[in-house]
Amino acid sequence: MKKILYVATSDIHLHAFHRPYLKFLADLGYEVHIAAEDRGGYSFADVDRHHRITFRRSGLSAGHLKALKKVTDLIRVNKYELVHCHTPVPSALARVANLMAGGARTKMLYTAHGFHFYRGGPISNWLKYFPVEWVLSAVTDGIVTINREDFAHATNRLRCRKVYQIPGIGLDFEKFQPMNEQSRIALKRELGLVPEAFILLYVAEFIPRKNHEFLIGALPDLVALIPELHLVLTGEGPLKDRIFSKVKELGFETKVSFTGFTNKVPQYAAVSDIAISTSRHEGLGLGLAEQMACQVPTVASNDKGHRELISHGIEGYLYQHGNLQQFICSIRDLYQNEDLRLRFGAKAREKSKKFAIDKSLACVSEVYRNFLEI
Repeated sequence: MKKILYVATSDIHLHAFHRPYLKFLADLGYEVHIAAEDRGGYSFADVDRHHRITFRRSGLSAGHLKALKKVTDLIRVNKYELVHCHTPVPSALARVANLMAGGARTKMLYTAHGFHFYRGGPISNWLKYFPVEWVLSAVTDGIVTINREDFAHATNRLRCRKVYQIPGIGLDFEKFQPMNEQSRIALKRELGLVPEAFILLYVAEFIPRKNHEFLIGALPDLVALIPELHLVLTGEGPLKDRIFSKVKELGFETKVSFTGFTNKVPQYAAVSDIAISTSRHEGLGLGLAEQMACQVPTVASNDKGHRELISHGIEGYLYQHGNLQQFICSIRDLYQNEDLRLRFGAKAREKSKKFAIDKSLACVSEVYRNFLEI
């Protein structure tokens, strides 16, 4: 049986974003392997083998050499039909491993979930990340992007001959649905939230790129403007304890919920009043798209990924990076104007349909046709 390998930082990433694609490949008759760190303890019904490899996020580390050897050995032993890699460090290591595999070298497909170099981004990011992508793009058979800016960079600046753009990783409309007010109130109680709470939801890992500190810096002003405000933060990450301490220092423990990794994101999305993202840069922003599907207006940083989802003043507001006052005023305007929230929410629901899983899966299947016999 022909084999395919998916490579990513963790099982959490694969579980959150790639299960439909793993199932698609399994249904085609491929033996599906994944190489990822076991952080969430997830099992995958459509995966034949889970190779547990620790991928360090960044920096120089002996762990990179260990991971590189393991991936190289996997490619040599299993003689994959295709390796499809995701997330920056594993994708870089997988492409080097493919070169080191010698005669077992196979076709290499790379999905860029958001290049770390981007228009208006820090020059340090361009110096650090662009040269690596430029070199490795020459040994990449196909690059898949999820926003227009990354597609342009991959097409015009990198050396891979086959570049594709897909409409995100795919939004599950069966899980994310709007609710009427009576159902929202009942669900708030179920989630331990008071019925009158005005809920801001941020779905994100606690890592520097997600910029939680900016959001916490806005809390004193937001609480003064919105007495019934409640902020819900989902996810885990190395900065979670630091953000929790800052919330505690401000005395806002009762105003902020830290859910950790939770399977209740669809419920939190359905009861939220505003979807927010303060991320420094995004490939697309699936958490926002999921809330948009629930008919929730958005306030997000003006970023290449967010611009795919949001037209300023249509589905929500885009604020300029670092502009705390603009961020606060955007939330205030939506809080004070229910009609505006409803209008933006309706537009958000309509826009989110562009990113439905069936559309994304159809695009990815067309990409696979260039590399696999399907």
